[in-house]
Amino acid sequence: MHLVIFDLETIGFPARHHEIIQIAAVRMLHGEVLANECSLLVEENPQSAPLSAENIHVPCPPATQIGAPPYRIDPTTSRLAPHRSAQLSHFLAHPNSPLPTMHLVIFDLETTGFSPRLHEIIQIAAVRMRHGEVLATERFATFVRPQSAVPAHITEITGISGRDVRHAPEPASCLAAFSRFVGDATLVAHNGRRFDMPFLRESSTRHGLPLREVKFFDSMDLSRRLWAGEPSHSLDAVAERLRLSMKDLRRHDARGDVQLLASAVVNMWQRLGASLDLCPVSLETGHLPA
Repeated sequence: MHLVIFDLETIGFPARHHEIIQIAAVRMLHGEVLANECSLLVEENPQSAPLSAENIHVPCPPATQIGAPPYRIDPTTSRLAPHRSAQLSHFLAHPNSPLPTMHLVIFDLETTGFSPRLHEIIQIAAVRMRHGEVLATERFATFVRPQSAVPAHITEITGISGRDVRHAPEPASCLAAFSRFVGDATLVAHNGRRFDMPFLRESSTRHGLPLREVKFFDSMDLSRRLWAGEPSHSLDAVAERLRLSMKDLRRHDARGDVQLLASAVVNMWQRLGASLDLCPVSLETGHLPA
C-alpha cells in the first residue's frame, strides 16, 4: 500500500468560492512514513504570487524515491502553519499516542496609551481554557501601578483611575506573577500581535526582567478566517456577529473584556469546525518574564 496523506488550508468555505492557501503532505509505504514532508505555500491571491522555488519548504522527492529513512519534522524550522506542523510532528514521533491538548490562557491588558515603548500596563486579566472549556476557578486579575499618572482620557474609556492603581503591585511583580500563571500555555489576545504581546515584551524589558519565549495567537485571525470579507474584526464586531451578550460586562475593563473574548474564542473555534485540541490558526512566538 502506497499512500500520500495530505491536508489543505483554505480561506473559507465552500470550495467553489474560496481558494487554497496551503497544501501539506507526507508519504507512507507499508504503514511507515518514508519520504520528506512537502509543504507548498500558496498566497491568498495566487494570481499575484506565482509559484516559485522559494514557496517550497522541503523539495519533494521523486515519486519513485520510497527508500528514504523516516522523516521527523522540526517544528522550529517548518514553514507549515504551526498547528499543522505540531500535529504532523507528534504523529510521526508518536503514531500510537493521542494528540496533545490545547492549553490556552486568554488575556487582556489595559494601558495608559497605545505605544508599548511610551506607555504602561495598568491592568492584566486572564482566564484558562482546556479542551475548549473555560475553567471558572482558573482566573488571573490585577491592577498594575504605573510610574506615571493614568491619563484622564484613559479613565474615561476604562474607568480605571489613579485610585485603582495607587496601591497596586509594581509592574515587575505583576508581570512575573502573570508569567507563572501562564506556565506552558499558549496565549490568546485580541489584536495581540500588534498590541498586547509587544506591551508584555517592552514592559518586561523596561523593568529588567529576563525573557522566555511563549507561543501565542491573535484571536482576530479566527475572525478573519470566519468572516474574510468583513471590514472590521474588532471584539465588538465579533461579539455582535456571534450575538454574545454583554450584559453585566464592563467593557474596556480587562476583567470584562477577557470574559467576552473567551466566549468569542470558543464560539469562533466551534464555527470553524476545528478540533478542540488543534489550533485552527497559526501560532507565533512572543515573550514573557522567565
